[in-house]
Amino acid sequence: RDPLFGGGMPEPKEEFLSELIARVVEAKGFGMATDGDADRFGIIDT
Repeated sequence: RDPLFGGGMPEPKEEFLSELIARVVEAKGFGMATDGDADRFGIIDT
């Protein structure tokens, strides 16, 4: 558990999702990210 979110903002913005995007592209798969209370989300697919 990291209540400081590794020093980053807990928002599903492209600038914070580079690792997830790279993994989704590599796996030719699907990814999803949410903010802290899940009222915003980001969807990544290939």
